[in-house]
Amino acid sequence: MIIGDWSCGELRWEAGNKSQYYLNGGYREQSSLAVNGIEDTGADMIVGTYNGLLNDMNGWIAEVCVFSRPLTTTEQAQMNEYFTNKYALSVWSPTFIPKSFSVSSSLVGAVSVDTMLNVAGGVASNDAPFIVPFNCRLRAIMATTVGAETWTARILRNGSSIQTMAISNVDNYRQSFTRQLTAGDKLSFEAVIGSSGDLESPAISIILEERF
Repeated sequence: MIIGDWSCGELRWEAGNKSQYYLNGGYREQSSLAVNGIEDTGADMIVGTYNGLLNDMNGWIAEVCVFSRPLTTTEQAQMNEYFTNKYALSVWSPTFIPKSFSVSSSLVGAVSVDTMLNVAGGVASNDAPFIVPFNCRLRAIMATTVGAETWTARILRNGSSIQTMAISNVDNYRQSFTRQLTAGDKLSFEAVIGSSGDLESPAISIILEERF
């Protein structure tokens, strides 16, 4: 935030997922932990401080809007326009450099059939897919095994294949992809064996880049 200027912050939370923070319409960061529920204790909601005890905000709060569900992308845009017009925000569209980050999946041991790889926590990615936190594009895929193997790395969005990459070495890397993804998409990762026989500890990583 810039001292002396009005800004609009948004916290988006969806059950079982990590909360995401937006500033002036642009995604900024994601919490480190998933949240499974918000307990209603009957106590007052406190804004601008931590439990009314620590980290008091040094500034003005013009308006607070609370919704009972995550807003859709269209609804978010409508709220952005509302605040821009009401408070004459000079710049709404984000101007910072697009963020990029990697998502990894793997499986330890030999694999002899087409297999969904595990994400963080050792859970199969079809059971616990990675939730895309903001609109982005798939920029690169890297796939590895222990030893040179011939197989296919498959990326699935919401259960359907959107990108594959053939591998015939110990590892392979491509960065020519431009597949667009939308906030909320669920990604999973599959090692497709074909007729190659056993794979030893396959792993798939992707690089996603924010898009506006």
